[in-house]
Amino acid sequence: MLTDPHDNIPVKIRTFPASLFSCLALLSAVALLAGCGGGGSKPAPQGVSNRPGLVSMKLLVTDPSNTSGPVTLRTGMIFGNENDTTMTLVSGSTGTWEATISAPEGTILRYTYRLNGDWDREESYEHRQGQFHFREVLVVKNAVVNDTIACWEGSLATGSTGTLIGTVTDQIWQPVMGAAVSAGPYQTMTRWDGSYSIKGVPAGPCSVTVHTDNGEYQPKMAEATVPAAGTATKDFMLASASSVTVTFRVTVPVDTPANAVPRIYGDAYRLGMFPVFEGSAIDPSRAIDLTSTSGRTWTYAAVLGKGSCYQYRYTLGDFRINHERDAIGADVVRSFCVTGAMTLDDTVVS
Repeated sequence: MLTDPHDNIPVKIRTFPASLFSCLALLSAVALLAGCGGGGSKPAPQGVSNRPGLVSMKLLVTDPSNTSGPVTLRTGMIFGNENDTTMTLVSGSTGTWEATISAPEGTILRYTYRLNGDWDREESYEHRQGQFHFREVLVVKNAVVNDTIACWEGSLATGSTGTLIGTVTDQIWQPVMGAAVSAGPYQTMTRWDGSYSIKGVPAGPCSVTVHTDNGEYQPKMAEATVPAAGTATKDFMLASASSVTVTFRVTVPVDTPANAVPRIYGDAYRLGMFPVFEGSAIDPSRAIDLTSTSGRTWTYAAVLGKGSCYQYRYTLGDFRINHERDAIGADVVRSFCVTGAMTLDDTVVS
């Protein structure tokens, strides 16, 4: 445990994954060892039939008054399959932009905003400078997410910010410790008494999402309005979830190298997610090696909370190289909702 320098309370350590700075030579070696063979037409990836369907959700963001758009929405912050969407100016407004996205219902969407799609003009963060940031929100069908940006990197003017506080409890009013709370571009963990505090949240409407590492409680999203230079309170009561075993059973392609060990990683701690200070990321050193059962079939079992939804991917390398692709070479990211003890039968085609 360390102490948060902004409010002097103990927090979980969260560090930016070192994998993003891995030696290129090492990555190339892994690519040569575990590269997938090509040639010929291949069937589409096969998998579970109870995947959550794609649903639409609208994101509205108000940008600082001293800038002009367009604002770019970037999604896919965990799996290395980033996608940029140019947002549209809301009719009649001077600084509110909108975009409708499709994502698996019940999963956690991780995203950032940029000005004109410029890497150097992302959101500027008043607190915890120099650390990796992104927003998190629970994907809910037809939901409208309201965001506000305080300032862009490189801008002289800074928008107003405030503080969001609250307490997360279960349904019998017991505190939930270690839940991840996301508000604006920041995330934090609840303390031993279930309380949390997030400073530097852009003033204005704000979507707040709470979830737990392995689905011990069902995730929740709510709206708050953060006053400039003031404090807003948003409490949460989470429904506890029963723990069940989810078994992943995957058949790999015939051209998989003989000595290669397939791996799985997803956005739960027990699927390789590594909780990092002020965010989450995939740490390839925690990607899960699958166990061979027979022939080209491999398995892995994880205990997860019933009612939560996750995304995951198969790989022979890490989260950016030698991962699963479909017949035309596009990234494959799978998703599922935990409805009970279950076995997910997947087939990787490339």
